[in-house]
Amino acid sequence: MSRSVTIGLLLALGFVFAQSKAQPNLSGFWLGVTYPTNPTQAIYNYALQISQSAFTLSGTAQTSNPKVPFGGVAYINGNISGSTVTFSESDKNGSTTVKGICYWRGILTYNPVDESLIGTYENIVNGTTCADTSGGKVELYRIVLKSGSPVCKGSPTNLVVTGKNIRWYSSSSATNLLATGNTYSPKITQTTTFYITQTLYQNESPPVPITIEVNEPVFKATPTNTGCDKANGSIEVAASGSTGWQYSLNGGSFQSAPLFTSLSPGSYTVVAKDANGCQAAQPVTITTDTAPTISSLSTTPPTAKRPMAR
Repeated sequence: MSRSVTIGLLLALGFVFAQSKAQPNLSGFWLGVTYPTNPTQAIYNYALQISQSAFTLSGTAQTSNPKVPFGGVAYINGNISGSTVTFSESDKNGSTTVKGICYWRGILTYNPVDESLIGTYENIVNGTTCADTSGGKVELYRIVLKSGSPVCKGSPTNLVVTGKNIRWYSSSSATNLLATGNTYSPKITQTTTFYITQTLYQNESPPVPITIEVNEPVFKATPTNTGCDKANGSIEVAASGSTGWQYSLNGGSFQSAPLFTSLSPGSYTVVAKDANGCQAAQPVTITTDTAPTISSLSTTPPTAKRPMAR
């Protein structure tokens, strides 16, 4: 293989790799509304359940009026290039020639700020089962946690999700309503899953599970006592359950080394902080080694010497 061909292949592969890394992940449930161009046609809810592999999209599409649950399942295939999504509907066998049904093809634009797919659709005219050339506009939204996880145990929790007309539930049955709106500030002390729905055009979506991990730093500080009248004590810290640990002693600057040396006897507070900013504190006391003690004394009385005989 010539050098120029090799370089060309490497550049092409590099371009493909860079493009694949840049592609957003659109997997999940998208709820939306269709607005037909033809004023005689009804407005309906529209939903996509998308699976993604690199540039390729697959999944299902469903329509529903506001008073009827989602039905009329169609199967989709498509692709994504940058922020542009193209897709087509069909039956489960990939056919669009089904009596009484006009399948759609669509071109949508993805917006990561509000997690929306907005664009247009048109009927797939095939000359046999669908002759209607009409189409319209469609907008879809996905529920995504934007505030991040894990959260620190004991810290105020302010959860933010995308979507429209949001409801928070405690279980997948969606019977115990906890809150409404895109922001929710619960008091949680352990990892918890919330089930969230959105409602568009009077139709509530199935619950989407959002798990919030609660992070509590776990560490142990072990002191080494000082010698007599010396400032040679130390505290060694061992932390687990997270990454990026840093340590502070008595409110001082954080350091990555888990050892504090040249310490005098006294009370100290060690704070451990992980990469997420979660902190925990532990008191430690350094004492001086016990001084030697005299357990017993013994005495030997003096004895008088006799004068030597001359």
